Amino acid sequence: MVEAVDNKQPAVEDKQVWIADDLQVIRFKIGKALKAEGYTVREFKNADEIITAIEGIGENPKNIAIVTDNQMPNHDCSPREKNGIEVLKAANGKKIPVLMISASKIDKQMEEVKSAGTTANGFFDKSNNDYIPDLISKVKELIGQAASPTQQPQAVRAL
Repeated sequence: MVEAVDNKQPAVEDKQVWIADDLQVIRFKIGKALKAEGYTVREFKNADEIITAIEGIGENPKNIAIVTDNQMPNHDCSPREKNGIEVLKAANGKKIPVLMISASKIDKQMEEVKSAGTTANGFFDKSNNDYIPDLISKVKELIGQAASPTQQPQAVRAL
């Protein structure tokens, strides 16, 4: 006989962070830290990919936050005009919180966001490795704490 054992932990909703950056090492570094905190991570190598994903979801999705680079140069020689501002516009339209990362001057990035009529929920300088704990704290503030990777909402035991 098998009995479900309630370990008094609430059911855990999937908390997702979507990361868009042209540099794989940045996506890996941020993704690894977020996964260690229990978040599900999706990685996108350019603005076009993440905008397509944003367009494919409904209005006001819960439990999703986006971390995007503002400047994603065209490394693969394909025509690309979209950047972090375009990601921000698409996300703002769906009411998804967005954290901007950049190796460029943050003040300049903030001004670009403001002049585009968009809103970001935070700005982080990725040229400084100390930004990741602050970025994770902001993600937690925006979409809540994720379950730890080992947390199980319900255990099963044999009788």
